[in-house]
Amino acid sequence: MAITGRHITTIAKVIAPWLLRPLPLEQFRDRGGPARHDAVVPGSHAVAARIGSHTPRGGAAVVVPIDGRHVPRALAATTQAEVAASLVGAAALHVGWAKRVDAVRQTVSDYALDEDANKVFTATVACLSVASMSLLASVVRSRFPVGIAPTALLGTWCAGLALCAAFRTDPIDSPPTVDGVVHRCACAVAVAALPSAGLLVARRTGRLPALKSTARALRVMSWASTAAGAVFLGTHVCAQAPAIPAARSIGNRHGLAERVPLALELGVLCTLAGTVRVGQART
Repeated sequence: MAITGRHITTIAKVIAPWLLRPLPLEQFRDRGGPARHDAVVPGSHAVAARIGSHTPRGGAAVVVPIDGRHVPRALAATTQAEVAASLVGAAALHVGWAKRVDAVRQTVSDYALDEDANKVFTATVACLSVASMSLLASVVRSRFPVGIAPTALLGTWCAGLALCAAFRTDPIDSPPTVDGVVHRCACAVAVAALPSAGLLVARRTGRLPALKSTARALRVMSWASTAAGAVFLGTHVCAQAPAIPAARSIGNRHGLAERVPLALELGVLCTLAGTVRVGQART
């Protein structure tokens, strides 16, 4: 099945416009002559357009203020669009290479070891990286009080993701290498950092009456991701002790145990982006 990164990009372009809807900007009309710049909301920029040279009221001008909050909201929307694109890539990997990679026993990183699947895997990780960096930029630019610790944890998630892409995992049943050790450690740090950031943001936003429901959803998703990550860590430890029959049986489900927290991590990423969008709009 010839699925390439170009297919992932094409599908992402179809999905992205649904999530990246233009944000409505308020318009102010001055009907008494030239554009009045004092009509602009303080702290925003404005673009004045002259409508006609002669009108019954001496000319009209439209001043469109560019709200400084639209940039973080657009970045958060980009996060959700790129997560959707990464889901398309992940689905393509699991369907197109189902006979080559055992989804129960092997991890998602094993797709990078296949020469054909590597291109789709790279495109999928690239989409997830863009989503993560867009969320981090949205948090930094946002006036919504997220806090320093969640921002640092999001940066840790982005760094861990970059290291996972830069260093390949070891093939199954092969001796460990330096690249494989770095890959596994970076993956463990990233999987732990994102739900931790979600829990901290949920605790902060839960104090705001308008964001209680959003904070509750983020808290549930983050705790579920944390629990699934702990199970994944347990299967990884069991996989290192194949001499014990029970440990070997659990370790053979290492790939499945990894996919569950990864799916929940994507949910945390989207929920975090939605929280920033809603919080930025209501603060």
